[in-house]
Amino acid sequence: MELRITSPYAITKHDNPNIVKDHDFDLAKPILPGVRYVVLTRDFDQCCLSYYRFKKLAFQREESELPYPFVDVASEDYQAFREEAQRYYDGFLQKWVLTCHEAMILPITYRGLLFCPQRTIDCVLRFADW
Repeated sequence: MELRITSPYAITKHDNPNIVKDHDFDLAKPILPGVRYVVLTRDFDQCCLSYYRFKKLAFQREESELPYPFVDVASEDYQAFREEAQRYYDGFLQKWVLTCHEAMILPITYRGLLFCPQRTIDCVLRFADW
């Protein structure tokens, strides 16, 4: 089978992508009937901490600092970030995992991808009919 990757911004009902990669940060991306989606989910606390490090700290660190700087998870800044991230995370799960759609959606976990990569990829390949 041919692998066709289509930009999520270019998908229309006339396209026929078999892979779509998108974070759907604004939760506004359409879920199209007949399109297969592999949805990667991650533990909220790990996801939030990772994104906080990337968004808030990655551009503020010095060259000599570790790639993963310490985060004071009790700080007001982190707690405010976490609260906003929780709203997005809940909306993402509701839209892409918990709600039934005409589209075909396969949720996979980050943990499964890390600790059982062969089994997880096998599931993806079967889902995509590859």
